[in-house]
Formats: sequence, structure tokens, C-alpha cells
Amino acid sequence: MKKLKYMVCALVLFSANANAALIDLTINGVVEGALNWGGLTAGDSISANLVLDTEGYTGTGSETFYFTGSNTLDITAGTFSFDESMDSALTSSITFQNGELADLNFGALFGINGAPEEFDSFGLGILAQRSVTTGNGGNAVTTDYVLSAHWEATTLSPVPVPAALWLFGSGLIGLAGLAKRRKA
Repeated sequence: MKKLKYMVCALVLFSANANAALIDLTINGVVEGALNWGGLTAGDSISANLVLDTEGYTGTGSETFYFTGSNTLDITAGTFSFDESMDSALTSSITFQNGELADLNFGALFGINGAPEEFDSFGLGILAQRSVTTGNGGNAVTTDYVLSAHWEATTLSPVPVPAALWLFGSGLIGLAGLAKRRKA
């Protein structure tokens, strides 16, 4: 019984600095200019929806999460949607500096890994540009596809373990105390 009490106390004490593991985060962006790109015009919004495993995240210094495993990224920009598997280098990541968004790194190339269009996110900026020429000689027509946008400032705070854990721990301690009384 003593062992149980010590284990419960250790659980409660060591969980004081624990952070919740998975969080959902949405980052919004604003289109500065667009030409033939996903039906967007200046002032329209784009969004990045993320699921991040933030275990061990402190909110201090530079902390980077790569979009692998349980970390996911879904970007919606006009009529186009992108996810982490479309990153042409397969190294997409997000970096926070002292809890503030510093970099959303994602680069898709048209037609590579299923990407519906060019899309390059670096730092807080977004740029996409592609030209397509059809026809020959004097009949050639070039169409430009251009997007310029930026991500809005976003803060990621460490999420503490819920109070329910504290209640659970104190309940176990109470049960251990009751069991000890019954024994005596």
C-alpha cells in the first residue's frame, strides 16, 4: 500500500510540468495579390489547419515541428487544397520563436506529389508563380498564375495538463488513505 501512495504522489508531482500532447491550430493568411490563381483576389483569406504533437513544447526559444507522424498540415487557398504529403521536398515544418509563429515551411510544385498548383510558404510569406504557354509561334499564348500572400501572427502557448488529472491524483490518494484506515 505504501508503494501505491508513493507512486501516486510521484505521478502528481512529476505531472506538474507536463503539457497536453495533440493540439489543433488554425493559421490564417491574407492574399495581397492574385492572378488566375484559385479564384482568389486581394483581401481574400487562406488558412492552414494543423494538428501538432506539442509534447515537451515550452514556448521559449526556437521550437520546430516537422509534419510527420501525428503532425498534419492542411492548407486551403481558394479552390486549391494542399497537405503535408504534397511538399516537394517532404520537409515541411512550422517554427515558433518564443511562442510566436516565425516560419511555416511548405513548398508544392504543380503536379508533384499530387499538388494542384504551385505554392511556396516560407517565413510568414506565401508566393506561387507559374507560367503556361500554349500554341506555337505567332499563336502562342502565355497565361500567368500568381499568388502573393502572408500568414498572420499566431501564438502557440503550452497547454497545461487539465485539472482533472490533479483531481484524479488526489482521489487516488484519498482512496489509499481509506484503505489504510480500514486495515487499522
